[in-house]
Amino acid sequence: MALARLCGELLDIVIASALPKGFESLALTCKRIYTRCVPFIGHHNLLRSQFSKVDYYFAKKPIWFPIKSAFGLIIRIAYDPIVAHYIQYADFTVDGFLTQARPRDLSEEVHGGGALARLLSESPYLKQAGLDWNEYYAEIDEDLKAARYSQHAAAFLLTLLPNVKTLALPRQWKSLEQSDQLIEAVVFKAKELHAPYNPPSLAHATRFEPFLGVGN
Repeated sequence: MALARLCGELLDIVIASALPKGFESLALTCKRIYTRCVPFIGHHNLLRSQFSKVDYYFAKKPIWFPIKSAFGLIIRIAYDPIVAHYIQYADFTVDGFLTQARPRDLSEEVHGGGALARLLSESPYLKQAGLDWNEYYAEIDEDLKAARYSQHAAAFLLTLLPNVKTLALPRQWKSLEQSDQLIEAVVFKAKELHAPYNPPSLAHATRFEPFLGVGN
């Protein structure tokens, strides 16, 4: 098998790119590839257990899992983009109910070119919608300062979910000009022809529901 003859470093790149969907099949192809997959198994299983079904119901979350809003999940994805690919069932119903004020150092993270800045500035959806990422983030930041639900964050999160199948929107979802433009871009890209290994956000979504109760 040609793949198994790759050097270890290249094989590790292939394995990482196979996460999450193709990872388990790849691991079973041969003994050498399985051996190279072993260091990835723990992280794969952890992300699958934490993120295949996502909601913001605080009572269900262990203390080390503080994601309570769209912005919290966006931050998590910014620092570990593979997380987005694990999400298959998402219940965002209570987004905004437990929103906290933004961390003090967040401004430096954004304007200093950190992971969140890269995620926003490189978003093909913001570009498709003709929206300036700085101005869009400013709207999110105003909501964070007031510790309230952010429609702009909720909409941006929907640009990051290529493998989600079932989705419940926030109860506080509303129509705003910028977020509506962004959602139009998401729908447009989801309908385009795409390679199966690189689907756009919401390309696999088959159900949109007002309330899911994920994990009940």
